[in-house]
Amino acid sequence: MEGLNEAILGVLVLIIGTVAGFVVDWIKKASKNLQLKTDNELFKSYIEKIEWSLTKAVNATDKTFVDILKEAGTWTKETGKEALRESVKTMKRLLGADAIQFIQDTYGDVTTYLENLIESKLKEREVEEEIISIPHFAIVGDDDENLE
Repeated sequence: MEGLNEAILGVLVLIIGTVAGFVVDWIKKASKNLQLKTDNELFKSYIEKIEWSLTKAVNATDKTFVDILKEAGTWTKETGKEALRESVKTMKRLLGADAIQFIQDTYGDVTTYLENLIESKLKEREVEEEIISIPHFAIVGDDDENLE
């Protein structure tokens, strides 16, 4: 009887060890999936914050700096560089330390990254303004056939 108890105990130890191994593996996989999900959500939140601050910074610089200089006729290449620097400063202030650290860790030099984003946004605006300024008849033609 004692031998049978030892055999059953041995089998139970093997079963428990195997089940425990599966449970540990499952926990590791679940933890990794949760970490990936968290990382993706964090990445997404930083990208949204960057896009938001980009729009706010460019709009603010336009209203408080660019528009005034252009109306006064004092807009130059140098004032354009100053406007870019002002937009970068505004973006950094809006982003905060955590998002700036994210940019540095992910993309490298923060100032260069922000300057490139701002320049890209400005070029995007120029294209949109050019499209808006195209006369309606140039897009659809003189006849009503193109309207259908």
